Amino acid sequence: MRYLKSIVCVIVSINILSCVSVKKKVAEVVVEYPDVVQTDYTHYIYKSGRLFLEAHIDTGKTFEKKKEIECVVISAKVYNSKAEITTLIKSDKGIINSNNSELIFSENVVIEKLDDKIKLETDSLALNYKNNTMDSKTKVLITKEDGSILIADSMQSDLTNQITTFTTMDLNYFYEDEEK
Repeated sequence: MRYLKSIVCVIVSINILSCVSVKKKVAEVVVEYPDVVQTDYTHYIYKSGRLFLEAHIDTGKTFEKKKEIECVVISAKVYNSKAEITTLIKSDKGIINSNNSELIFSENVVIEKLDDKIKLETDSLALNYKNNTMDSKTKVLITKEDGSILIADSMQSDLTNQITTFTTMDLNYFYEDEEK
């Protein structure tokens, strides 16, 4: 009986020691759900009491803690101080972040500058409505009214002074006059 108890104790202790489970770190997946989901609505941004931007959004997910709105299919109109539309921007996705006063357009971004009569296409565009700037750090395809196409590595635009700067521009094609 004594041997039986000692054998049982040895077996139990071996079993306990051999079955010590190693704790594996399980990656925690944190899913953040939006506070509000809106479809087919218009978002307005005012600056100094005047309308600065009017954005029509197909689907917007509002996250109160992050103070941002994730947008699916967004088209925006940018106004100047005279309440005239200066720029039209369309994209497949966007984020309106009120923490840093920035609206980020992404995926198939098309910008139409009505004053210059040019069309810009890029992958990403950041519109800072506090500083009145528009920046794109990705390639920008510029189509002018006469049919000429330019490619730039990036662009920066000052909306107040209406000055746009492009870096490393290449002329890709120039439209030939049909009268020749």
